[in-house]
Amino acid sequence: HQMTKVAQRLALLFLPDAMAEWRGSGVAMGFFEGDVSAAGGSSTKSSSTDYRPLLENMEVVERIADHLLLSLCSQDTTVRWSAAKGLGRVASHLPQFFAEDVVSGVLEICTRSGQNSSTSEHSWHGACLALAELARKGVILSPSQNPNSRLADAVDAILKALSFDVRKGSTSVGAQVRDAASYVCWAFARNFPAAEVAIFAPRISKHLINLALFDREVNCRRAASAAFQEFVGRIPDVFSGGIEIVGMADYFTLGDRSRAYLSISQKVAALE
Repeated sequence: HQMTKVAQRLALLFLPDAMAEWRGSGVAMGFFEGDVSAAGGSSTKSSSTDYRPLLENMEVVERIADHLLLSLCSQDTTVRWSAAKGLGRVASHLPQFFAEDVVSGVLEICTRSGQNSSTSEHSWHGACLALAELARKGVILSPSQNPNSRLADAVDAILKALSFDVRKGSTSVGAQVRDAASYVCWAFARNFPAAEVAIFAPRISKHLINLALFDREVNCRRAASAAFQEFVGRIPDVFSGGIEIVGMADYFTLGDRSRAYLSISQKVAALE
């Protein structure tokens, strides 16, 4: 964990103090979004970006990025969280071509891991956390912002993560993957322009509703509900009955599994 923290701070020493200008324009800069680099610089976009220190130390930054990508697959949850946040922080200061390689590296983890073994749970969880952080920092661009956008690939990966469940002996694993996937959906809904969100939201929302109503873990049900609520709040016209569903399947009502399975699901189905 500490090594991951030190690595990302070391990478920031070779990067501009300010975040890159090319990042997505739909970034929601909230109270907690202010990200000060290791050198103590401002988190706002600069009018002129100097990448000369990066070019002189490209190999070092590449090795650190590789280390953070490998850390996403760690068996330690704290290490995965730290690596995901570090990738988001570092990528937001990189030139666009380098940041796109980081996004591709995260998506490659999803492709390489598969969904057939319990060991892939760690990789999927770390990749989902990283995708969420990259989206929050505006690193994942929409097709209108970048013709070579990997947003569609990210959405496909998240749809798989929302249903991740692998048998392990008498039980199964994957709850933290589904929870992290809901976090990605929330980040996508919050940080992309509404017009872009409306394109992929209907595909994701169906999976979120199923997860909110029928997942066996309460934290997954509540996370999916929060993500769906964010979609409805951004683009209410796209969801017929969306406001009603948000009112029925809220944080408190979904806390009771029997109520979610037997009562709320029937009320939501009646709206279809």
